[in-house]
Amino acid sequence: MMGNLSGDPKAEPRVYPAASDEGFLMFDLHGKILKRVRVGHNQSPTVGKFRQDVPGLQYMTVNFWKNPGIVTLFDWDGNILEQQEPIHSGASCCR
Repeated sequence: MMGNLSGDPKAEPRVYPAASDEGFLMFDLHGKILKRVRVGHNQSPTVGKFRQDVPGLQYMTVNFWKNPGIVTLFDWDGNILEQQEPIHSGASCCR
């Protein structure tokens, strides 16, 4: 996913790949890694306004291997806001 999630219309877009076993990654437009967080096998990203008390949009992902069903919510800058296991299933974001 690529875009400006910050809420500042002048901010440069960033790249947020679903990086599989590499976890959460965030790049600038030149390919420089800005953030890396080992959260497990990162898949099925979703972007939205999940928390009204946090600026910008948020990025949510779910683990599929080793820790299936753990959902991690990041802010636009790649900081973990919440981590839960709402349903012990690897596809809880799709229900």
